[in-house]
Amino acid sequence: MFFLSYKTPLILQSETNECGLACIAMLSCYFGKRIDLSSTRHLCGTANQGMTLRQLIHSFERIGMTAHASRTDIDDIKSLKQPIILHWSFNHFVVLIKANRKGAIIHDPAIGRRHISLQELSDHFTGIIIEAWPTEAFDKKPIETNVNVSDLFQGIKGLGKILFGVIALSALIELLTIAVPAATQFTIDTLIKSSDTEGVIFVTLLVISALLIKSIFSVVRAWVLMNVRYTLGVKWSEKFFNRLIKLKLPFFEKRHTGDVASRFQSLTAIQDTFTADLIASVLDAFVIIISIILMFTYSPILALGPCIAAASYVLLKICIFPNYRARKIEHITSEARQSSHFLETVRAIAAIKMSNLASVRRREWINHVVTTTHSGNQLFKLDLFTKTIGVLLGGFSAIYVLGFGAVQIDEGMTAGILLAIMLYAEMVVSRSINLVDAVSDFCLVSMHSQRLTDIAVSPIEKDIDNAPVPTLNGNIIVNNLSFRYSDSEPDIFSDISLEIKQGESIAIIGPSGCGKSTFLQVLAGFYEPTGGQVLINGINTANIKKSHLRDHIAFVMQDEKLLAGSIKQNITGFSEYPNSNLMLQCSSYAAINNEIESLPQAYESMIGDIGNTLSGGQKQRISIARALYREPNILLLDEATSDLDIANEKKITNSISQLPITRVFVAHRPEMIMSADRIFDISSKQWTDGLQWNRKHISSDVA
Repeated sequence: MFFLSYKTPLILQSETNECGLACIAMLSCYFGKRIDLSSTRHLCGTANQGMTLRQLIHSFERIGMTAHASRTDIDDIKSLKQPIILHWSFNHFVVLIKANRKGAIIHDPAIGRRHISLQELSDHFTGIIIEAWPTEAFDKKPIETNVNVSDLFQGIKGLGKILFGVIALSALIELLTIAVPAATQFTIDTLIKSSDTEGVIFVTLLVISALLIKSIFSVVRAWVLMNVRYTLGVKWSEKFFNRLIKLKLPFFEKRHTGDVASRFQSLTAIQDTFTADLIASVLDAFVIIISIILMFTYSPILALGPCIAAASYVLLKICIFPNYRARKIEHITSEARQSSHFLETVRAIAAIKMSNLASVRRREWINHVVTTTHSGNQLFKLDLFTKTIGVLLGGFSAIYVLGFGAVQIDEGMTAGILLAIMLYAEMVVSRSINLVDAVSDFCLVSMHSQRLTDIAVSPIEKDIDNAPVPTLNGNIIVNNLSFRYSDSEPDIFSDISLEIKQGESIAIIGPSGCGKSTFLQVLAGFYEPTGGQVLINGINTANIKKSHLRDHIAFVMQDEKLLAGSIKQNITGFSEYPNSNLMLQCSSYAAINNEIESLPQAYESMIGDIGNTLSGGQKQRISIARALYREPNILLLDEATSDLDIANEKKITNSISQLPITRVFVAHRPEMIMSADRIFDISSKQWTDGLQWNRKHISSDVA
């Protein structure tokens, strides 16, 4: 994401742990190879837990650069050739752009361009720097992946004709506007001078009629634009939301919710720019050209003043735009962080209260609010400055025309012509300001499109449109299965091979962090294995359409979420035609039916997106009922009964065991593990006999 015109551009991180990648991209751009973050991510890979120094240096080699890490103190840092990467606060990387005795400028991938004091630099700088420079293998050919805004308009039939009609209608409106000064000049110089009362009345009625027609046309134009905005809003939102929900699970795991929501808001900015702003800009340009021609026809000398004023505003906007763009990005980013902090606080409110973190969260919230407000104020100041200059330029233009016009009246210019030129001059200056501001917004569209790029180019779950739709039973074969998050990280698990027969209950055990949950996610198709394959009914899951695969697999995860709606809607998957008998049966299997029936509204009881008044155990059982309602052939459970008492857990286990479902579950509770037909230790890659595991477990507890 290129956001500044500096030699070292500002590139903001999209994921929480990719500050290192953003720094690599910034230094690459400094040395002449323009590369965006998504391309850097593709070339260098991503580290799920962030980059180490070794990984950062190795990543530079992949783009034809060499890097060296060393220790230095803050006094020596000023003499080093910049830009360089600084290790920041022991958990972050930033790019140092400039440092002197007055302070420093850094590009922080998480925040933006920052001017900091030497004291703040000293407080956060850990003493480690990374210097990088190109090698002979460094290719300056740019690698950029951006959303093409024109692609957004595809699939919207008749849009071009509608916009052309709106522009034509608007042109008629503007012609009527342009005609008013000429009519005024004719009235003053001809009709009033000759005391033609009937002519004055006729022209007055003509102008009134023109104003009425203009008003009607304006209403029609506004109505059409409203419908265009509605169509674009629905189409674009549908398109990008459909893309969003197809993205792979890691996309959401590595990003803040507020940031994802903020990127979606960029659609609205693009929509506004390419409807009302685009049409207004075309019309403003039309009015400016006609008005300038008419002014020069009347008096070239008087026409120079408004033209110089308009050109001055253009020059001002060009000079101020890089700073404005930087402040805009800073404001959007700070708003996203503030939104993420708010959502995180609401979701974790119980833990915050119990840990006495309310004051800490409040302080952090105030910091976010202050930062957002400050960045908003910076934008406001820039807007206020440019608007003030625009008003002054308009005033100077009017004074120029009036002053020089008064002189020319003595030389034969009529009062009507002077008044007409003054009206046209006001049009030229005001419309030029509007046009330049609109062009500035058009330039910001690239910023918004780059923010959408993160959604548009991130990999979606691979699916095969014309894949066969086989009948899948519960037979599972895993052959030499391996998985790691990126090429730069070690395997989470490797060379796992096992066979599970239909209807079996298999417990996956192992120490925390050995990959049990990830293994289930690979089985469910959330992650693609880096090696090996998963076969269901003898068919490689990579060759099965994802939607069809998930029709046969249900997965209850550790952090299972309920959605805002009724309990009935949550269990039945918000079906338009729910099967009430099946819902009651599944609720009974999940040992939750009696508790739901005891509620005042029973299954129609409303719950929020974070479970509302339900206990952890109740939410888990509703989630299990939801999974069973889908009548899967394979049921994956990841600590799905960890919040339940042993009695309810046993009821659920016994009920599900009567169903013809293959069950693969992760658990730590001995009672749950012992309920399995077989036990697989993922750390040792071996099957374990239940009695043998129980003896080992008891002996380890005694020891």
